[in-house]
Amino acid sequence: MVYQSDFVKPWWFSSPKPTIIILGIYLFLVTVALKKFMKNRPAYSLKRFIFVYNMYQLVYCTYLIYIVGKANPQMWKIWTCYTNVESYDPEEYFLWNVQYWGRIVDLVETAVFVLRKKDNQVSFLHLFHHCNTTMIVSLAVHYHFRDQGHFGMFLNAWCHLLMYIYYQAAALLPTSTMKKFQWFKKSITAIQMIQFAMMLLQGFLHIFVSKCNYHKVVIVPLGVIAVFFYMFFDFYKANYLKRKVNKS
Repeated sequence: MVYQSDFVKPWWFSSPKPTIIILGIYLFLVTVALKKFMKNRPAYSLKRFIFVYNMYQLVYCTYLIYIVGKANPQMWKIWTCYTNVESYDPEEYFLWNVQYWGRIVDLVETAVFVLRKKDNQVSFLHLFHHCNTTMIVSLAVHYHFRDQGHFGMFLNAWCHLLMYIYYQAAALLPTSTMKKFQWFKKSITAIQMIQFAMMLLQGFLHIFVSKCNYHKVVIVPLGVIAVFFYMFFDFYKANYLKRKVNKS
């Protein structure tokens, strides 16, 4: 059953289809159109834009942490079942709009990589992560998994805050200085994996322990998060564990 209410009236929340269309356009732009545009052009620097974009992300993540914490201070009780509320809640509506459009803005990052000819950063993991995190937000709103989504949203905002602190430092400081903070970069990936593990634990407790009566589509985001964990672990193993072995 698809729950419909005043909450999902805007076109971007009316069904998952608008998000699928947006992501389709995104994939076409970053894998075909922009690559063709950059074929015979030198890489753009975009230093000023990157500085502004990183600052935006720092402010955005801090604000998201604040509004999610205010909306659901009991989110840490990850075993708690939530009712699929169909009524319109202005605070909740605003929160999920902030989250959704924040995810859409995140897609700009890939375009920056292409314009700077950083093709190695436009990996399958990168594209898979951006597309599916955006899709999960759309599904959470459409199928009314809003309250149970607060925990994951809160953790993810913290992860991104730490990540963009590092990115902004890397944009401002010399490479020689940033080499001293490789441990921080490594730790961010580890923290992201812990985040995914916590989300999966919440899902496990809801389904198998508390036996919450959720729509069966909840299996989709949980499956995607499990894939995220595997892919991030594979990245961590290839980039940090194997390097450590090779150095020794």
